Amino acid sequence: MNHDGHDTNAQVAGAWVKKFLDDTFPAKLRQGTLVVVTFDESGGNADNRIYALLLGDMVKPANQQDPKALAKPYNHYSLLRTIEDNFGLAPLTANDRDALPITDIWK
Repeated sequence: MNHDGHDTNAQVAGAWVKKFLDDTFPAKLRQGTLVVVTFDESGGNADNRIYALLLGDMVKPANQQDPKALAKPYNHYSLLRTIEDNFGLAPLTANDRDALPITDIWK
């Protein structure tokens, strides 16, 4: 509960993720790999927005802090749909089946 930021804050969680990635999955091993970091706490936002970070050499560098600035309205089902599409997997539910896959962030 501390490392995931639930009982602490984003700085503590961020430091843990950095150490985890650096110690167990160094950058040279991450080449060609997508690493997804999400936080499931919306901070009480009515629209349930969450923070998601996609790291990898196939992702265009960008900083999208304002969800209204995004070209498309993605949600956590969009992330699941993107992963399913990448691996040729069938959707688990109607939620991810009907979700908009993430397509505009790739190099």
